[in-house]
Amino acid sequence: MASKRIPQLLSASLLVPLLVHAAGEQTKVGNIQVSVTIVGECEVFTPQPLSFGTLGATFPTKAAQSLINVNCSANTPYTIALNNGQNGNNASDRKLKSGTELLPYGLFSDAAHGKVWGDGTSGSLLVSGVGTGVSQAITVYGQLPKPQSNPKPGTYADTVTATLIY
Repeated sequence: MASKRIPQLLSASLLVPLLVHAAGEQTKVGNIQVSVTIVGECEVFTPQPLSFGTLGATFPTKAAQSLINVNCSANTPYTIALNNGQNGNNASDRKLKSGTELLPYGLFSDAAHGKVWGDGTSGSLLVSGVGTGVSQAITVYGQLPKPQSNPKPGTYADTVTATLIY
């Protein structure tokens, strides 16, 4: 029995100096603040062209659609603004141009063409949404009204800048 007791006594005698030494020390405790800030992000923003096609000079009011593809991380709010285009004075007064000839047209956020999509000024509206983490297709509704007079033949165009705010 004595041989079993010697290792136990040795173990206990080795701990005593450690405890005595630790008892004489002072300690301070501090906290480490750990954090991360996650911000929403949008990876893809792709406006597609909108074409009214090829029309005769006496065309009736013509509608067309386009898509803006938006891919924002889940729960990220976003807003899309459309400017007046190169030839418009405001969002309600956009114009297609061929040489010096102008044709009025509109861009809307609804199929009924009642909500002018712009930059939030002059009575225009912005389109808002919340990201889902996958691509979302936002429809742009275009309308080319029946012209007051027969427009000259030509290719009429405009460039509207779409801005994604998130």
